[in-house]
Amino acid sequence: MDAQISVGTLLLVLLGIGGLILIIYVIVLVRNLNETLKKANVVLDEAHVVTDIAAKRAEEVDGMIDDVSSSIKSISDNLKGNINFAKVIAALVNLGTSIKGFTEKTGWPGK
Repeated sequence: MDAQISVGTLLLVLLGIGGLILIIYVIVLVRNLNETLKKANVVLDEAHVVTDIAAKRAEEVDGMIDDVSSSIKSISDNLKGNINFAKVIAALVNLGTSIKGFTEKTGWPGK
């Protein structure tokens, strides 16, 4: 019993095997891509949380810096022009409380 295979049939068998291998490869590739996208979403969610925290802290620090700046401006204005001892003392106290609030909120310089 001799079986003869034509060249056309052999090419069709080889193309079928190659197509099956390609389909399996694409399935594995899509599965790996799905896992990668899940991990990327987790990383992006964590980055969003960190960005929100940083923005909140930046706003708090900006407010504290405005307070310190106004206190220093008040001291400077009082020393340049009318030196009113009570105003200078009040501005110094305000500056001290602003700096204390800043250091307590940020944990600086201890952390």
